[in-house]
Amino acid sequence: MKQHEREYFISRIRSGKTIVKENNIKLSVLTPTVDDELEINIAYMEAYKESIDNGCMTMEENLKWMTEQGVWGKEKDKKIKEIEENVEKIKLKMFEMRNKEDIREGGRRLLRTSEQALSKLLEEKNTYFSTTAEGIATTFKTYEMIRRCTYVDNQKYDFKELSVDHIAERYFSSFLSEKNIRELSRTDPWVNFWNYCDKDINKLFPNKGRELSVDQKNIFMWSKMYDNIHDSSECPDDSVINDDDVLDGWFILQRKKREQEKKESDMEQNLNSEISSKQEVFLMASDREEAMKIDSINNQGAQFVKRQRFNKLKKAGQLNQIDFEDEQLKLKTQATEGIRTRLRR
Repeated sequence: MKQHEREYFISRIRSGKTIVKENNIKLSVLTPTVDDELEINIAYMEAYKESIDNGCMTMEENLKWMTEQGVWGKEKDKKIKEIEENVEKIKLKMFEMRNKEDIREGGRRLLRTSEQALSKLLEEKNTYFSTTAEGIATTFKTYEMIRRCTYVDNQKYDFKELSVDHIAERYFSSFLSEKNIRELSRTDPWVNFWNYCDKDINKLFPNKGRELSVDQKNIFMWSKMYDNIHDSSECPDDSVINDDDVLDGWFILQRKKREQEKKESDMEQNLNSEISSKQEVFLMASDREEAMKIDSINNQGAQFVKRQRFNKLKKAGQLNQIDFEDEQLKLKTQATEGIRTRLRR
């Protein structure tokens, strides 16, 4: 994005307005006031109730019907989950191999393909959303918002020449993508505003009693996120911060670390002090899920030892503790350390 484009988008975001120009008419779609928000949500609730009373299906009921008709099924939900997990793995790999351009860029191409496949499946899953009670209510909510917040020359627009549908389409299509928001939030001129206004939301967005827009909320959230990244003790290089896909991999890595630390902390709290001081602890799991949870607490070294012991035991059938390589290595290490201690005396 060029400098003049960033300046335009930042001025538009800060204003809280969406400008629609057509047929020599210049309209401004503003963000709602608190009172507007109430009326907009009332419109949603009333439309939802009326839809249910008229026999419309909810999203949950619609999905069940799609499954019964063979339009959707558990295998497609499973496919969505698989793609989402694969996207995470690709991003994590891109971070780990960030200095290997061929691997990193190969991962990026695979990532785009996976995202397209995911988008297609989600679109298919939501094919009938507009006919559900939630979909109909969302339409009424949108109409109420556009009617209340569209102005021409500081007066509410009467929608005689341009329809609510048309303005709503122009309004929602104006929202910036996450990619654009992330770029804007880490570059000038926004960074200058962010620091100059002391990160004060009221100084950044002088909305004059109106709620924050979608773009305002998003750029504020990402600005806080980038601040947290820079404050992190494991702050990555600028090359990582400026690459959304690679930075997502860093996010995933940090999350996995926190999850692992929490698992270990929770397990330690459940064990008494005598057991927790042992090098090895054997725990009985009540089911497969609990067994997987216990197994995930082992660090990489412990996981390697487990695999090594299992493979040797599988071949031999029966072994003594001393027959395992890790036990033999432990004894050799102890013996070596004993010799070193005697020599130092």
